[in-house]
Amino acid sequence: MKWLILLAVTFSVILATCVNPELLAKNTFLQGLVTHELLSILVVLLTITMASVANIHLALGRLKNNLKASGVDLTANIIRARGELSRNAWSMFASFCVLLVVLFVKGGVVSAIWISACHAAAIIIVTFNLLVLYDIYISIFMLTSLDVSPHSGQQGEDGSESDLGNSQ
Repeated sequence: MKWLILLAVTFSVILATCVNPELLAKNTFLQGLVTHELLSILVVLLTITMASVANIHLALGRLKNNLKASGVDLTANIIRARGELSRNAWSMFASFCVLLVVLFVKGGVVSAIWISACHAAAIIIVTFNLLVLYDIYISIFMLTSLDVSPHSGQQGEDGSESDLGNSQ
């Protein structure tokens, strides 16, 4: 589904750039957004996402150990999940680098077609990042539903509350 959304957005902005470049080039919202401001937004998203991915990796390790202790071995599945998470995180970093290039190009051109292309690329990058974030957060919700040991302050499946932080 996410690739279909990205394909539709990509097709739409490329069509808009080819048919009527002024539509994106003269859009005041995009003129103000596709600057260092968008770079700042993506830096924040990237930072939060990298921290989330690190926590997911830790949760996967904990889940693997808990399941292994109960006789279930999902090592291959966890390796695949970790690989997908890493690819998502690195793809966000790559899109950040592409945005840097887009902003350099936008700063050096005056033609409406090139400005429109830069705005289109920025829209695609933002859409891609939002879809990757969605994918990562769906993973988080799936993991929390599988987590067998509650963390400090959380309730377990049996309704008991964990006391991990208050050991004496």
